Amino acid sequence: MTIVAGTDTLGAAGSDSLTLPNLHRELELLVTLAGLSPADALESATRDAAVVLGAQRIRGTIEVGKLADVVVLRDNPLLDIRHTRSIQLVMKRGRVVESAPGPDADRH
Repeated sequence: MTIVAGTDTLGAAGSDSLTLPNLHRELELLVTLAGLSPADALESATRDAAVVLGAQRIRGTIEVGKLADVVVLRDNPLLDIRHTRSIQLVMKRGRVVESAPGPDADRH
């Protein structure tokens, strides 16, 4: 059986996570309630999702020739799946589209 994670909606009204996609919570629940390892949960939202969509040739894993859609995290999600929220940088097709300030951003 293949489990695929993925969502396009934001947090529910009245929650404290309106700006974070529900995917972060979905990954957390896959680990805490469904018993997946953090690595398995991440694969369900990347490689496995691409396979189910028939897009594994161009998406889902980091390989030469695939689209460079990448999220760089400050903290290791393999240690704690909630670290998927610690987004440092987002790339879409090899171009940075969002970047969080570094730890020294407020220093002059």
